[in-house]
Amino acid sequence: MAVWLLISGESRKSGYEEICDEVNRIHQEWGRVRKRLDDTTDPDLVDSVIYELKSLEKRYGFLIKKLKEYKRSVI
Repeated sequence: MAVWLLISGESRKSGYEEICDEVNRIHQEWGRVRKRLDDTTDPDLVDSVIYELKSLEKRYGFLIKKLKEYKRSVI
């Protein structure tokens, strides 16, 4: 495994780092979807974008819980 790390030049991320990356990605995506909601006028599309926002919010909440669990397990 160490040889692969040296060859690839990459290091493996911890579970905590992976969750943090995903939280950041979702936060950025939430901003993009929120902008789309502001720009959308068709009622059917508004509903679709709202569902997408709700989905991102649920995922974000789930990952925040995971981060808190991870921190508790480390301490």
